[in-house]
Amino acid sequence: MQGLMQDWPLLCHRIIDHAAINAGERPVISRSIEGPMRTTNYAEIRNRALRVAQRLERDGLRLGDRVATLAWNTWRHLETWYGILGIGAVYHTINPRLFTNQIAWIINHAEDRVIMTDVTFLPNPREDRRSHSDNRAHHSLLRRCAYAGNLAAQRGAL
Repeated sequence: MQGLMQDWPLLCHRIIDHAAINAGERPVISRSIEGPMRTTNYAEIRNRALRVAQRLERDGLRLGDRVATLAWNTWRHLETWYGILGIGAVYHTINPRLFTNQIAWIINHAEDRVIMTDVTFLPNPREDRRSHSDNRAHHSLLRRCAYAGNLAAQRGAL
């Protein structure tokens, strides 16, 4: 006998599907790291999260791979969260308030395959990058797109 519950598994990506279908035009407002307020909606967040998921799959990420984010609480981070979960990857949030050497240790210990980051966390080109990471992960930039692609030149750097 079926109860009154939904007839599909309770998965996180279904939350954004539900929001996009039932409240697609409802505003989601956040402040960008550049300063101004940004208004989007659940339908846009879902579409951009799908783009994140497709890009991650194109880059070879699969079910169970660890994807780290080092980002502030913005709409970009929300899109990334749903995109990562949408492919079944393990979402790993890194606390941006930690020291650089602590962040590097956490990333290396978790064996993250990809680090998705806001522009404020890009490495200082004058720093010695070898002391921060052992090249297990590469960076992607959360900027105009939720997933702006691989920054191969930044591979393994914090």
